[in-house]
Amino acid sequence: MTIVIPTKNSSGHIDLILEFYRHVGVRPVVFVDEASTDDTYEVCRRSGFRTELVANPLGRVEGVIEQISMRCDTDWILRFDDDEVPSVDLLRRARELTAGPPERPYAFRLRHCVLNDRPGLSALGAHENPPHDQWRLYNRRHVSFTTDIHSPGIAVRDGAVCAADRYFLHLQWIVRSFAEREAKIAEYDRQVPNAGSAWRRYYLVEEDQVAVRSAVEIDRLEFALLAGRLSRRFPLALRVASVAAAEGATWRERRSVFADRGS
Repeated sequence: MTIVIPTKNSSGHIDLILEFYRHVGVRPVVFVDEASTDDTYEVCRRSGFRTELVANPLGRVEGVIEQISMRCDTDWILRFDDDEVPSVDLLRRARELTAGPPERPYAFRLRHCVLNDRPGLSALGAHENPPHDQWRLYNRRHVSFTTDIHSPGIAVRDGAVCAADRYFLHLQWIVRSFAEREAKIAEYDRQVPNAGSAWRRYYLVEEDQVAVRSAVEIDRLEFALLAGRLSRRFPLALRVASVAAAEGATWRERRSVFADRGS
């Protein structure tokens, strides 16, 4: 299984994301859009992880999923964006699933996070009802690819949704400013009418205080170091009061599954 991360203009935060992967003992392959205008490529190269340039004329992630999948050394692909990080339980389950039917893709729960005052990370429950289950694990030899906007980049047939406690975190509200997210809405609208504006309340969560008040703390030790670094790097990011929620096994128990392994 290869973990792939497509990225563009992420030099302000990608080092923190890649350090998280090092922390949990896996080695992703990073594909940097050659149209990046900052030093994302150099930052990723310094991480020591395999880093390659990729052409993406469409300018959105769906435009490169097939290309980066075919440039990997394994048939099973687990894809995350440059503002996402997986729980160790997700990584462990994904590895188990690659021993199963190659024609079946798998979805995992995506939890959308803000900073809290602990400091730590909190997920907004309002964006888990209905849940955002995302198709991210697939065998490249048994899927067809699509570049449709807001798609997973693959056409899903006979897929399976994994248990909600195998989740990953979306950090866009932390690592990208309000203005950057507004610009993203405008770019989506330029490509497909209303493709960005239809999701305005999602991208610009600061405008949806009901959603903000639904925050519950993510109490997983594997995320603690990253949360502290994000808090220091982005002091102006949206923050909420911490509301505790108990979760699972110890960090040492979870990390041991992936220590000293490749991707």
